[in-house]
Amino acid sequence: MIAELEKKEIIFSVRTAPVLREFLRDESFISLIQGPFGSGKSSTCIAKIIKLTQQKQLLGPGGIKRSRWAVVRNTYGQLRDTTLQTVKKWMPEQHFGTLTGGETGPWNYYITGMEGVKIELLFRALDRPDHVKNLLSLDLTGAWLNEYREIAKENFEAVQGRVGRWPSWDEEGCGWWGVIGDTNPPEETSYYYNLIENHCPDNHKLFKQPSGLSPEAENIDNLPPNYYTNLAKGKKSDWINVYIHGRYGFISSGEAVTPEYNADLHRAKEPLEVLSRCKSFRAYDGGLNPTCIVGQISPTGQVRIYRTFRGENIGMEQLIDTMLIPYLSSEFKDQKIDDWMDVGDPSLANREQSSVDSSAAKVIEKKLRRFGCKGFVEGAVRWDPRLNACREGLNKMISGRPWVLLDPRDLVLHKALNGGWHYPETSSGKALKDKPLKDIHSHPGDSFSYLMAELLGYHHEATEIIADEDADMSFMPTALSGRFGI
Repeated sequence: MIAELEKKEIIFSVRTAPVLREFLRDESFISLIQGPFGSGKSSTCIAKIIKLTQQKQLLGPGGIKRSRWAVVRNTYGQLRDTTLQTVKKWMPEQHFGTLTGGETGPWNYYITGMEGVKIELLFRALDRPDHVKNLLSLDLTGAWLNEYREIAKENFEAVQGRVGRWPSWDEEGCGWWGVIGDTNPPEETSYYYNLIENHCPDNHKLFKQPSGLSPEAENIDNLPPNYYTNLAKGKKSDWINVYIHGRYGFISSGEAVTPEYNADLHRAKEPLEVLSRCKSFRAYDGGLNPTCIVGQISPTGQVRIYRTFRGENIGMEQLIDTMLIPYLSSEFKDQKIDDWMDVGDPSLANREQSSVDSSAAKVIEKKLRRFGCKGFVEGAVRWDPRLNACREGLNKMISGRPWVLLDPRDLVLHKALNGGWHYPETSSGKALKDKPLKDIHSHPGDSFSYLMAELLGYHHEATEIIADEDADMSFMPTALSGRFGI
């Protein structure tokens, strides 16, 4: 890509960047591009806005082709520091138009310095509720979603209803209308991944740029020498995958609870099949994001984890009814499993205040009795034994293979073990290792820790420590390990 500004002329070339070129030419209703840092995505979106206005819009009053675009990002700080600066670099105000708005936004850029066209760019962010409401009432030709992976599904879908409405159809109307967007790759569990990779509508098109380290890397001529090689140094593999290779991935924050987890080792290459007549388990965590891990112990003793179900703002009963039972009915229907273990957070056995006879554990026992539940096992209480069990389980090998193996379709537990389950940090960046941060990743992480502690016998160690520390205890708890021997 070569940029040169002389008077009012923009020279923009993607001749040596095939993916950028195809994205620039595409006229789909939803036209998206994803790739690594520094690959020219945002600049090409600006060129695409100009091209679509020049070539597709209809002549309006005075023989002018008109378009109005919302330029959207998650926050006004991001809009000001990145998106707006990129626009001004290509089309500086002294040559191309007038920028209005205060220091904190919103901003409107009226581009009138190009012959035969008039373009309005309305910069709007999604961090002010009143501005979101305003955005979703605008009449637009198109919308540019900068770093669209950060934009909620609801806003992505709502803005589609605002395009194609200006110029109005009682005037010249729109020759083209739609949504364009650029981003670094989103997560594999995201709405955008599912939208494009699993059931892509025929009016959506995604363009994927090559890795910055590949011979086909784009926009290299406009980057410093060895840009991607230097950028990769000192970075974790998941960061490199997303921001340099341009692959779908998850970037962990903070210090991981389970650095022993190795996706290349602990994730199966192919989907795992449910085994007949093998010992099986379900491991739970409670709260408003109740979670259940389902898996088996193979004849060789390997812990095979098939699925992790996690609800959102629901109870354990709803998780079981809507997610767990349909899965068990389908995948375990003909496997003749007689030996099940149901283990999890001990607090699930606490009676609810509304009913002395009700608890999440009782719900589990009642709902899953026909699926082999013989009773709920209260997992280890103490954090240290559970953490040690996670470390031992992930480090353990059996016959040259990992003792713990995840089905590649289980992205919930994979993301948790791969860094999503992490310790909080102080303002100086130091990890606080007393207890992991409580968030959506901690629920599958805790479920995994209860499972590991039970399978490896750490539950017995934990209960003995509790008994020793409590001077009022007059008995030693019964040994709890070995109930589900491997």
